[in-house]
Amino acid sequence: MEDNKDYREISIQEAVSDLTNLLSEKGLDYTVHTQNDEGYDYLDDEECRSINMVNKSGDELFIDLQGEFTIFFQEWHEHYYTEKWDYDKLKNDLLDLLSNKLFVFTVMCNNEWMCSVLVRDSQISKEEVKQKVRKYLNHPEFRNKLKINGADICFKFWDDKLNKKIIFKPGEIK
Repeated sequence: MEDNKDYREISIQEAVSDLTNLLSEKGLDYTVHTQNDEGYDYLDDEECRSINMVNKSGDELFIDLQGEFTIFFQEWHEHYYTEKWDYDKLKNDLLDLLSNKLFVFTVMCNNEWMCSVLVRDSQISKEEVKQKVRKYLNHPEFRNKLKINGADICFKFWDDKLNKKIIFKPGEIK
């Protein structure tokens, strides 16, 4: 089977230039930070960058560009390789998040975070939510916690007006 992935390495400088151009073309505001900026000393070295955006309700989205590239939004984050094939996935995920085609699906149990995943279908039914929770939290310990305590399932979009929550009472998720 032939591997058609483009393994060309994307440099941090190339990613910063490309992403800031992309965000500017979309009319979106952002800031770029280095390890010299307050709160960004976790960046590995002078070359590393963090691109930050804030939506209308104050929720932040970060794109950290260092040894690997990472998007953070709400309770979710995803790591991407610096190779072109995965960098293209980062850009697609970013654009889909910002246009509300993707959202963060977070499972909370007794105000405790259980998991967060990126989901594409915003018209998901309560039964489909139950199936996703079972899939991502398949360990007996997690399933038992959810069975006993119930869960809050939060759908978090870049446009916070689309956010919603589904509540499962104890015993509803088995």
